[in-house]
Amino acid sequence: VSNAVKFTSQGNITISATVERETDQTICIAFSVKDTGIGIPTDKQSIIFERFTQAEADTTRRFGGSGLGLSIVRSMLELFNSQIHLKSEPNKGAEFYFSLELEKDQASTAKQAGGFSAKNTLDLSGVHVLIVDDIAFNTMVAEQMLANANATSDHAVNGAEAIEKIKHAQYDLVLMDIQMPVMDGLEATQQIRAFNQTIPIIALTASSEPEVITETKDSGMNDFLMKPFNPNDFYALIYQYTKGSRN
Repeated sequence: VSNAVKFTSQGNITISATVERETDQTICIAFSVKDTGIGIPTDKQSIIFERFTQAEADTTRRFGGSGLGLSIVRSMLELFNSQIHLKSEPNKGAEFYFSLELEKDQASTAKQAGGFSAKNTLDLSGVHVLIVDDIAFNTMVAEQMLANANATSDHAVNGAEAIEKIKHAQYDLVLMDIQMPVMDGLEATQQIRAFNQTIPIIALTASSEPEVITETKDSGMNDFLMKPFNPNDFYALIYQYTKGSRN
């Protein structure tokens, strides 16, 4: 949606969600974001889902962005056994669309959504995690992955809110996004370390640049996870700093 707004200076943007099929146990919903913006050249359509890739060389200069958004969307949808598709013509707009098949039974969803089952994950029973991220979809993915491993979670939408939660509740680990409004993850971590030196804080970042990793360490964070999450890294790192440290 943000790309549609960014690349459509005039015309319209249409967001739709329709039921494709439904059973007693599941429902499949088709989502679409369609705009009348600048469109995407045919020869670029196969590469724009790659990391740090944009359709034209001057796109970053003209419109901003890092070229990570569509890569993250694709990886997140893969967690739900789905794929994102594209239809576009230059100067006529673009349509991005995908389908999600979801369990109606919420108890079943907690075990199966995202394409993972308990047997594929480490058991994180008894682990309580604070997720700090201003993007609701990112939080939802992390919550679901934690639930798949029998962990519980709470969430905050910025660093300031995270500080208050950590002061008044007990958490085993914090997943801290770096870039957020109000207060970013680096500043929040520095303030948390002033009153809590022991809680593990894991940075959530889309960049593996050495200077970014150095900043996370200097702020007091213990480690980092790349977005979109690699499930093996996600579970292993959380286990290492929670149950692993108790053994």
